Amino acid sequence: MKRLSAVLAVILVVSFTWGAAPLAADEDPQLYALGVVSASNLYFSYLVLGTVADGFAAGGYGVDIATRLTQETIALTRSSVDALQALLDTGSVGGDDYNVVVGLIETHRLLLGQANGLLRYIDDPAQTSDFLRYRDLAWEQISALLNF
Repeated sequence: MKRLSAVLAVILVVSFTWGAAPLAADEDPQLYALGVVSASNLYFSYLVLGTVADGFAAGGYGVDIATRLTQETIALTRSSVDALQALLDTGSVGGDDYNVVVGLIETHRLLLGQANGLLRYIDDPAQTSDFLRYRDLAWEQISALLNF
């Protein structure tokens, strides 16, 4: 766990802006995989929510499918938050690694805000403010994480 922040540095072959040095995949393949999967999860969850919103707005997704896809994204995102929190609760993560995990949890929570805003939009298309606000906040964190 001591090198978690270093592993997350190689996420999607970019450097992590939280100050960790890159770790080669052959140095610690397990931590490298964890970092890549964490980044992919955030990025693709964000894309799914945007795609569902666009599909619903364009009429390609009806209420039922848009709601189901959003609820599935919420369930997966909550699982990620729970797993990351359980990792912190072990007390085995400290220093920069602790801050990285806290940042991942915060970013997942922004995605949950975006998803809940999307559900409100699906119920009432005039309700866009929460979705848009959390979308922008989540993208700020994700793009900083991935150094976009």
